[in-house]
Amino acid sequence: MSGRGRLIGWAVAAGALVFGGRLLVRRPAPPTVDEPPAGFVLELEDLGRVELGIRGPVEILIPRPAEEPAGAGRSVPRLRIAGRDPRPEEGGMRLRSVVLTAFAEDGATTAWRIEAPSARVALAAGESVPRPDPARPWSLESPRLSRPDPQGEQVLSVAAAELWPDQRRIQGHGLFSLQTGGLLVRGEDLAFDLARGEARFGEGGALTWSFPLASGERAEGGSDGGGALRRLEDGGRRLELPARERCELVLPPGSGLAGTFRCRGLVADFAPDGGGAGWIPRVARGLGPAAWSGLLADRRPAAVFGRDATLVWADGRLLGLDLLGPLQAFRRTEDDSASWLAARGGAWIETRPAPEGADPPGPVLALRGGVLGQEDGRRFEADRFRLEDGHLLAEGAVALEDGRIQADRFEAFPDGRRRLDGAVVFRPTDGVGLGAPWLEMAAADPLKPDYAHFRAGGGVLTRTTLRGAPAVMRSEALEAQGFLEGDRGLRLDARRNVVIDRGGARMRGDHFAFHGESGLELRGRPAGAEMPRLAPDGSVLGRATVRADRLIWFENEVIPSGSPQIEWPAKEFGLDGETIRLRADHGRFAADGSSALLRGEVRADGALELTADTVRMRTDEDGRRLLDLVPLPQEQVRLRGALLRPEGGPLRFDLRAGGMVIDPTARTARLDRGAETNLDAGDGRLLRLTGRRAEVGPDAGVFERGASFEKVAADAPEGAAETLRGGAERLAWRRTEDGGLELDLTAGGAWLEAGRLRGEGDRIRLEARPAADGVLEPARLELEGGESRPARLRLPDGRILEGAWFRYNFRTRLHESGPVRLLPGNDHNPS
Repeated sequence: MSGRGRLIGWAVAAGALVFGGRLLVRRPAPPTVDEPPAGFVLELEDLGRVELGIRGPVEILIPRPAEEPAGAGRSVPRLRIAGRDPRPEEGGMRLRSVVLTAFAEDGATTAWRIEAPSARVALAAGESVPRPDPARPWSLESPRLSRPDPQGEQVLSVAAAELWPDQRRIQGHGLFSLQTGGLLVRGEDLAFDLARGEARFGEGGALTWSFPLASGERAEGGSDGGGALRRLEDGGRRLELPARERCELVLPPGSGLAGTFRCRGLVADFAPDGGGAGWIPRVARGLGPAAWSGLLADRRPAAVFGRDATLVWADGRLLGLDLLGPLQAFRRTEDDSASWLAARGGAWIETRPAPEGADPPGPVLALRGGVLGQEDGRRFEADRFRLEDGHLLAEGAVALEDGRIQADRFEAFPDGRRRLDGAVVFRPTDGVGLGAPWLEMAAADPLKPDYAHFRAGGGVLTRTTLRGAPAVMRSEALEAQGFLEGDRGLRLDARRNVVIDRGGARMRGDHFAFHGESGLELRGRPAGAEMPRLAPDGSVLGRATVRADRLIWFENEVIPSGSPQIEWPAKEFGLDGETIRLRADHGRFAADGSSALLRGEVRADGALELTADTVRMRTDEDGRRLLDLVPLPQEQVRLRGALLRPEGGPLRFDLRAGGMVIDPTARTARLDRGAETNLDAGDGRLLRLTGRRAEVGPDAGVFERGASFEKVAADAPEGAAETLRGGAERLAWRRTEDGGLELDLTAGGAWLEAGRLRGEGDRIRLEARPAADGVLEPARLELEGGESRPARLRLPDGRILEGAWFRYNFRTRLHESGPVRLLPGNDHNPS
């Protein structure tokens, strides 16, 4: 074949690769007027050295190698090069307006596409015919890559790049912009994997990046340590952003976490949005130390500093930020003061859904694990902490104000109220402490910062000081208010099932009011107070109880009102039995139990029965306990009971008088203005003793001024009597060791009748002894006369003996005497 034939044959062969251009062939010759473009030198067998120049558009197809399965048996395009005005350049081919299109294995689907104003395509070395070399890098100027992606199109723009077709990668130089499914990264230098759509960003330059949010806004960030975009196994994407010093993400208001998130590196995962329109954030992990600063739900500035952190999304909506501890948080309060928080565990800054047509409210701050802090100038500790719209919640082993307040749960409300729940311990002052299931504190008054007002309920235990002594109070509810500083103290109001223990005393009621040291009030139906009563040797005699609708403790007195009832241990008065029960219209008591006053139809039962207008218990100068009794108008005081005796059984008595003074220490009773005593004779009968005044003890007594005695049936009406009776100006009686009774009538005008026996004289002594059945029977009678009047004894047969003295034995019916004179019987009765 001639040289021209070879050239034509090459040109025909090249026609399969070149479309739409003019093929210019020239031999070495002097240039013409129309200078041809620089061409490619071809070494042809027939023509020898030929230079081929092309002007205009050109397109070159690079087929898939035959050894690849998709290309077996047929020519399948792998890469198409389209451009203009190819020129040789340093072993390569320079083109303008370049479009590079890579095809998938089917040869029809576009794998990626690059547009560039200019490109240098490497040519295979040592080839007689120029052929693009995909194994070597191709240089691109300002290329723009577009690549199909499951969530839209990947678009990469870079100042300059090298394309490695065989390696399916691009090495970009200078500034770049990479956008994929709404995710945008800008920086300097990158490597891009064309097969996987992954990129690695230059470590030497700063990056900026942003991604869309469900609100339609974009989160924008920046870092200084390069990074990477990777494809995850589940089809998602991951943006890795290590940082040397700076990595931050600015979140817009619509995110619900408006502010700036800072860390030392970020790894963000993205998921398909479900509609194929782009990638939505799923989680972003920040390397510590990390921090967030912005506005909380109360629209106050705040900042949180911790270790590693995680931003969490769900369906494109940001749920919150989790920071690991130890961490610190600071915020600006309403009064423009700073509060601080610290936690060992971490923090969760939670977003909240936005109302329709508005931005989301500010986020909620929640801390966990060993929380410490200071809010409104008050320090606290807790296991968990939460702040939302000015509402503060602390939970788990909460301690406030250096341990003065403890609870399982603490809440502070925007209006200033505070509430504690679960095992509450509160010590508002040094003198008051309480425990309760819940407690509420009213908002502080700025004009009275040391004034407190709080309520507690669910079963309240209060420890305080009442009248200088420690006291413990239990109630279902408690309200307190007053000044925490100074000597004004707190006012306490306890309600429902109130029980107060002070020393050994106990008080019960439905409502207790404590007005500082000036006044104390207990109400109920009824209210009651109990106190131990001690003997001089310290032994416990029993408990005294006061019950009334209302008990007022004022100064050093307890004043009951509304049907007061008193129960007192009988032993304190030397009485047999357990308790004396007294009722009165009103009264008052010394707080220490040393004195008491009851008035208004006072009645008693139990170990002591009495009816009086006034009962006064007092202590005299010698320290003796006395009981004064004043009768009702036109009546006498009546007192019934049984006195304890050191030996033998109790001595029952029944006293009446116009007035009485009971001395429990001496175990005596002084009776005035018509005294009357009934002693047990042992046979269901009583020995009634009377006089204008008397002093009665457990085993002896004295009646004076018209004294008399008589034996009557226990149920006998007034005035009824048996034949044992007598009288004198003074009557003394005493019990003998064998249970007998001795009566001594003296002071003139003494007389006695015992059946048909009658005696008269200045002094008469009667002895009664218990019979086998325990009944007292007259045993011996002694009579003594005076100088002006001899003694007389009228015998059962009617005879009268007159002499200086007589003795008569009732059992033997024998009598003895001094010189006597026998007188005949008569009906004279000197009584």
